[in-house]
Amino acid sequence: MGSYLTDQESQDAAVRQIFSLEDHLFKGATNLNDAGNIIPGAMMIHDYSTVQVTYMNDWGCNKLNHTKDEINDMGKDYFTRFFKPEQAESFMADLMSLYNRKDETELYSFFHQVRTAAEPDWSWYFGISKFFRRRGTSNLGELIVIAHPIAGMGNMVNKVTKTLDENEYIVKHYKNFARLTKREKEIINLLCTGKNTADIADVLFIAQHTIKTHRKNINKKLGISNYAQLIRFGMAFNLVQCLIACFDLSLFEGFLFLNP
Repeated sequence: MGSYLTDQESQDAAVRQIFSLEDHLFKGATNLNDAGNIIPGAMMIHDYSTVQVTYMNDWGCNKLNHTKDEINDMGKDYFTRFFKPEQAESFMADLMSLYNRKDETELYSFFHQVRTAAEPDWSWYFGISKFFRRRGTSNLGELIVIAHPIAGMGNMVNKVTKTLDENEYIVKHYKNFARLTKREKEIINLLCTGKNTADIADVLFIAQHTIKTHRKNINKKLGISNYAQLIRFGMAFNLVQCLIACFDLSLFEGFLFLNP
């Protein structure tokens, strides 16, 4: 593995890119096959309601030497056929825990080893995964996973970033997103749906002064001062669970976020 695992900038960029890719898929700017073709690594969709791989790009299929249909038919056997048992057990448990929390804002990254019949030696990969909701559905059972070989990861990041035209807003604000707690993400969602401090306190069964403290902390972490900025951030990082894309955000300029 050596120095490849210490390239934090490459890892951070790969994490940001999954947001950009999800945004492309949700908005219909690209489809799964087109998105899969630009990823110089394995891109797959896991359906955790059936525990099977429902999609894998050509790169992944070629690496595993199996067709999409063959991989789909493997079901749970997929997780034990190509991965070290102890590693597969660990990340499968973590992913199932993520699935049970139903938090589509949460990311899970992991290092793992893969071995195929064509390549008998174990190779290290960096995986990044996130549950996502397809446009027009309420199903949160699908997990998008991108796995890249550790060797040459820096080149991969540059290629994907250039191809996706990675969202500058996501790049600029990703570290702010990473600082948010799960509770703060919940409050951002509720604020973006129009709820005030009293409403949120009732929904979360928390005292109003605690909600006010959370709001001040959110404002400080994100460096925002009005409702339009909050909504833009929430939409960029998929923290908003309502259809607000059609709103004219200019209508909210001047609405101070710290106002209860």
